[in-house]
Amino acid sequence: IGNGSGFVNSTLTAGTGISISNGAGSITINATDGNITLDDGTAAAPSLNFTNEPTTGLFRASANVMGFAVNGVSRATMTTTGVTVTGTITPTGSVHAAAGSFGNPSIAFNADQNTGLYNIGADNIGVAAGGAKVLDIATTGLGVTGTLSVSGVATLGAGAILNTPASATLTNATGLPISTGVSGLGANVAAFLATPSSANLAAALTDETGTGANVFATSPTLVTPISATLTSPAASNLTLGTTDFGTALTVASATGKVGIGTASPAVLLDVKASDAEGQITLTSTTGTNGTWVRFANTGGSFYVGQDSSTGLRLNSVSLPYAGTMLTSGAYPLAFGTNNNTRMMIGSTGVVSIYNSNTGSAGAGALVVTGGLATGAASYIGGNLTVAGTGTSSFAGFVSIAANTAVANTLNISNAAFTSTTQGNNIMLRLATNASGADCTLQFTDGTAWNSYISAKSGVLYLSPAVSGTAGVTINQTTTTVAGNLVVGAGTSTFAGAVTIAGTVIHTLSATPASASATGTVGTMSWDASYIYICTATNTWKRVAIATW
Repeated sequence: IGNGSGFVNSTLTAGTGISISNGAGSITINATDGNITLDDGTAAAPSLNFTNEPTTGLFRASANVMGFAVNGVSRATMTTTGVTVTGTITPTGSVHAAAGSFGNPSIAFNADQNTGLYNIGADNIGVAAGGAKVLDIATTGLGVTGTLSVSGVATLGAGAILNTPASATLTNATGLPISTGVSGLGANVAAFLATPSSANLAAALTDETGTGANVFATSPTLVTPISATLTSPAASNLTLGTTDFGTALTVASATGKVGIGTASPAVLLDVKASDAEGQITLTSTTGTNGTWVRFANTGGSFYVGQDSSTGLRLNSVSLPYAGTMLTSGAYPLAFGTNNNTRMMIGSTGVVSIYNSNTGSAGAGALVVTGGLATGAASYIGGNLTVAGTGTSSFAGFVSIAANTAVANTLNISNAAFTSTTQGNNIMLRLATNASGADCTLQFTDGTAWNSYISAKSGVLYLSPAVSGTAGVTINQTTTTVAGNLVVGAGTSTFAGAVTIAGTVIHTLSATPASASATGTVGTMSWDASYIYICTATNTWKRVAIATW
């Protein structure tokens, strides 16, 4: 038995249950019936140590805790739950651990035991933080759950692919080789991103044109833009294109007025035609729909246009393809000339013409060159002059259309007319401006013009035919009947003389007082006893009469 510096020969005697045997370089002690008991020891003086290094060995750190000391310092402890190492473990072989999980990593920290490494599956390592997976490392790549923050430089290899992230924010990416390092861009787009010149932008665009620096200051032409917001400097008008006549479209910057065909619009929309005619065309998409222009304010809307094939888009009655002007509110439609209102159609349909001109041929408030038809009662407040060329001897006509319900009638009424000179008399006047010409009322039974009444130079003529001899001629002193005069059964009174075939008969309502009473030749009267006849001026004869 030696202490490292010398040895002595001695015989060890084992107690009951203990056997001691020796061999080359070893002593074996077997306790077959008992324990080998050591002192607790400390890390500085382990109870089981080495002869040449007494501060390295085993000791009892506390209850149920065995300590491992190296050079007097505790480097590991072993408990019923595991082994705790103080310092660095440098294995020269493999270290094997259980698979673990993200909630209980197999390699974790004593103070943070749900954060560490675990095995997800074959060839797959997981990194857990706070009991959740944050990193997935496999042979196919690296998967990050959450946000990846790189405070230094992250270098991606030549074959690295950023797949298709749902979203990402790339900041401070200076030096990124856009022109060669980004794939999937359109033709010439990478070159523009690397060198954003107007020429590169023009080359990258597939539906526009460009020629060089500042190409969008005044050119090029925007060929077919899907949509765009066009602006101009505050002091300049926005101008689009030119035509042979002038500017195609101008928006005045100061007023917002729009000009088509003019660079100086004077009103809100100023249109000047580029040809001699000048027109604005509105065409419906189907050819049968209506087209119109609408003007609106708080009073309603005013429409000018053409109705549809049904005629009911603008009008309240079916008027297919009718050119239409109408108002939607209860307001009139006015027409004027020379800054004066000339005609108005009221909201109820009443037409008013504002003109004081006296009617004459081709002039007046209303001049109708064709026929004039009315569907209901008509009122004329002034004179009515009818002129034209007829097929008979009359220069003009007033015609009344046939009516199956009542006889054709021309009614002249004094219901709303009172004259200071004529009282309430009803007058029908016929006049001619030709000296000596007849004024005639002509009548027909539907087969021929067979009777008339005419007047000329103070004489009234009644005739059964236009070309026949007058049947009755009346002047201020004489009434002449060309044929027989038939007096009916009623009482007939003649205030003047009646001449029949040259004989004049006068009648009196009273008999003469004497044979020399005042009288005119031919005057007759009678009473119950006599018939009195004036045979000469102021000379009377009488004849007695009696019954039989």
